[in-house]
Amino acid sequence: MDEKLSEYCNVRKLIDSVAQIPLEKSWRMILEGALFEGRIGNQAVARKIFRNLLNECKTYGPVFFEASKYEEREGNVEAALSICEEGLDYNVKYSPLWF
Repeated sequence: MDEKLSEYCNVRKLIDSVAQIPLEKSWRMILEGALFEGRIGNQAVARKIFRNLLNECKTYGPVFFEASKYEEREGNVEAALSICEEGLDYNVKYSPLWF
């Protein structure tokens, strides 16, 4: 709701609050934070969050999938393909990466 009301500080505070939670329990919320930053046009921050997740959550296929879809939406197909290939190195059986 805060995002629709352009209360971006509130959204960021909520996402920052999960920093104390172990990554294996909070990665989905952090992923949503990256997608949020991308939706509001903050590409550099979105990519930084995605890269951190990709480095820390190598066995989580959905992280690679969402990062590649983000790059595809931004028109960076080569980066999307590269992320999929990187994800397949760690998640061979995660079928959404086989696009």
